Amino acid sequence: LALARGNIETPHPSGLFRAWAHLHPPMQCIVWPRPCARGLPPPPTETDTGGAQDSLRGEEDFAGLRSFHRGDSPRRIAWKAYARGQGLMVKVYAGTAVTSHRFDWQALPHLEPEARLAQLCRWIEDAHAGGHAFGLTLPGVKIAPDIGPAHRHRCLTALALFEPGEVA
Repeated sequence: LALARGNIETPHPSGLFRAWAHLHPPMQCIVWPRPCARGLPPPPTETDTGGAQDSLRGEEDFAGLRSFHRGDSPRRIAWKAYARGQGLMVKVYAGTAVTSHRFDWQALPHLEPEARLAQLCRWIEDAHAGGHAFGLTLPGVKIAPDIGPAHRHRCLTALALFEPGEVA
């Protein structure tokens, strides 16, 4: 969205004179879709066990260390390994599963394009507020599941820049 020319004026300091200026802002802004009111329930979560459920051990059984990825729980960081200079590692336990939502444009064929954008926006806002991992799939755009404010911003910006008229 390009910002239009505007005027700014003030009668200060004493109201006897008026100071004014024309503003020509050389900038643009992105307008995110407005989330719909509580609409459809989110799609079911996807579960990635990473093969951990192939074993018969319980969730409390230590399975090893892996590199830290943004969004990992701070409770699972291996602080002793970090203190030894091995970098930021995360403890992995057998039976641990990662769940995430996948919000897909094609999952809402019965809605008009603007209603689809509003529903996807609602799901993104709800998942972010709940601290859940989520991904977004639009025609020509696929964002992997993640969490955090930067991921929310990336997904909402993808919705804002999406052109529904280009979808056949």
